[in-house]
Amino acid sequence: MLDFFRIFTIFLIFLLNFPQNESKIVKFTKLECKDFDKSLIAFKLCQLKAVGRNRIAMQVQGDLKQPLNDGLLINVELFRKSHDFRPFLYNDTMEFCGFIKNPNRYMFWKILVQEMIKYTNLNHTCPYEDELVVKDLILDDSMLKALPFPSNDYMVQVKALQQNDIKAEMKMFIVIIE
Repeated sequence: MLDFFRIFTIFLIFLLNFPQNESKIVKFTKLECKDFDKSLIAFKLCQLKAVGRNRIAMQVQGDLKQPLNDGLLINVELFRKSHDFRPFLYNDTMEFCGFIKNPNRYMFWKILVQEMIKYTNLNHTCPYEDELVVKDLILDDSMLKALPFPSNDYMVQVKALQQNDIKAEMKMFIVIIE
């Protein structure tokens, strides 16, 4: 009987000292879109909109001047702030249509994209015509449950490349606060 109380007491102490599952604040802080080659895409809208306390919605609209098919490469890189933004963990170049069709090769980006794709018109495979849209994308801590990042400022940089020439670039600045 004494062993039961001892085990029960240890269990209670463990539960009381176990870190609580506090939610984090995850939000956009800045957004930059550059269309270097307007014969591929021209950004009509690239903005963040405050919709509540610690809730920032991303709005992006880009007119496609030609259909997006196989051959468009995207380079996606994650940066973390340490005095300035420095590369952090991931820098991948992938064929855009191949990634949308089968993202399993790039698990980190797949986890992020599958949470965010419902806010875009990227819900089918190539070709993409007319426009690319991101509407009311609001980050929250549930999107990062599979990817526990520490508090810090981050930047995700996405470059669209054709024939080793940068056609467009988007930089998303994000803060994570515990």
